[in-house]
Amino acid sequence: MMGEESHAQQIFQDTVREAAFHAANGEAPPDRYWFFREARWHCLAAAAKGVQPEMGANDTADVSDQ
Repeated sequence: MMGEESHAQQIFQDTVREAAFHAANGEAPPDRYWFFREARWHCLAAAAKGVQPEMGANDTADVSDQ
Protein backbone atom coordinates (compact mmCIF):
# COMPACT_ATOMS: atom_id res chain seq x y z
CA MET A 1 0.00 0.00 0.00
CA MET A 2 2.90 2.34 0.69
CA GLY A 3 5.07 1.46 -2.27
CA GLU A 4 8.29 1.53 -0.27
CA GLU A 5 9.36 -1.13 2.20
CA SER A 6 10.87 1.23 4.76
CA HIS A 7 7.63 3.23 5.03
CA ALA A 8 5.60 0.05 5.38
CA GLN A 9 7.93 -1.24 8.11
CA GLN A 10 7.64 2.03 10.01
CA ILE A 11 3.84 1.93 9.84
CA PHE A 12 3.84 -1.70 10.97
CA GLN A 13 6.09 -0.84 13.94
CA ASP A 14 3.90 2.13 14.86
CA THR A 15 0.82 -0.08 14.81
CA VAL A 16 2.48 -2.77 16.93
CA ARG A 17 3.69 -0.09 19.37
CA GLU A 18 0.16 1.28 19.67
CA ALA A 19 -1.26 -2.21 20.24
CA ALA A 20 1.35 -2.85 22.97
CA PHE A 21 0.51 0.47 24.61
CA HIS A 22 -3.20 -0.40 24.71
CA ALA A 23 -2.48 -3.91 25.98
CA ALA A 24 -0.26 -2.52 28.75
CA ASN A 25 -3.15 -0.31 29.86
CA GLY A 26 -5.57 -3.25 29.91
CA GLU A 27 -7.42 -2.17 26.78
CA ALA A 28 -7.79 -5.16 24.52
CA PRO A 29 -8.62 -4.50 20.86
CA PRO A 30 -12.41 -4.47 20.38
CA ASP A 31 -12.33 -7.06 17.59
CA ARG A 32 -9.92 -9.10 15.51
CA TYR A 33 -9.82 -6.54 12.67
CA TRP A 34 -8.45 -3.78 14.88
CA PHE A 35 -4.85 -4.28 13.76
CA PHE A 36 -5.79 -4.11 10.06
CA ARG A 37 -7.85 -0.93 10.55
CA GLU A 38 -5.10 0.77 12.55
CA ALA A 39 -2.43 -0.10 9.98
CA ARG A 40 -4.70 1.15 7.19
CA TRP A 41 -5.33 4.45 8.98
CA HIS A 42 -1.60 4.90 9.55
CA CYS A 43 -1.04 4.32 5.80
CA LEU A 44 -3.73 6.84 4.87
CA ALA A 45 -2.29 9.40 7.30
CA ALA A 46 1.19 8.94 5.84
CA ALA A 47 -0.18 9.32 2.30
CA ALA A 48 -1.98 12.52 3.34
CA LYS A 49 1.34 13.94 4.58
CA GLY A 50 2.77 13.63 1.10
CA VAL A 51 4.39 10.21 1.27
CA GLN A 52 3.58 8.70 -2.08
CA PRO A 53 4.54 5.35 -3.57
CA GLU A 54 7.63 5.49 -5.70
CA MET A 55 7.13 4.99 -9.39
CA GLY A 56 8.72 1.75 -10.49
CA ALA A 57 10.58 1.37 -13.72
CA ASN A 58 8.54 -0.53 -16.29
CA ASP A 59 10.39 -2.52 -18.87
CA THR A 60 8.59 -2.03 -22.12
CA ALA A 61 8.97 -3.84 -25.38
CA ASP A 62 7.41 -3.30 -28.78
CA VAL A 63 4.81 -5.86 -29.74
CA SER A 64 5.38 -7.46 -33.09
CA ASP A 65 2.61 -7.61 -35.69
CA GLN A 66 3.41 -11.27 -36.13
